[in-house]
Amino acid sequence: MMAQCRLLAMLIATSNQTYHPMEPENLDIESIMEDRCHAVEASIHEICLPELKELEETVFPDVTHPWIEQFRRFVEENHGCAFYHATSTGCVA
Repeated sequence: MMAQCRLLAMLIATSNQTYHPMEPENLDIESIMEDRCHAVEASIHEICLPELKELEETVFPDVTHPWIEQFRRFVEENHGCAFYHATSTGCVA
């Protein structure tokens, strides 16, 4: 009985809350791509192999990921090359 009273009180409390619709997203692809390009230009930098290894662990936290072996093979085959990392903004989910 006490649990039913609590549930009823919760339902009443939530029914009195004001509805707030979600803010509309910016779906203008041109401005999104421009923002991403600026973010990449501002953040791009060369990374060393230990930093690349850290990035691997971030991108592939699951060692059974289907692309992890190909990533590792690529790094091994190109270990003498320069690797670069950058971040972007303006993601659209």
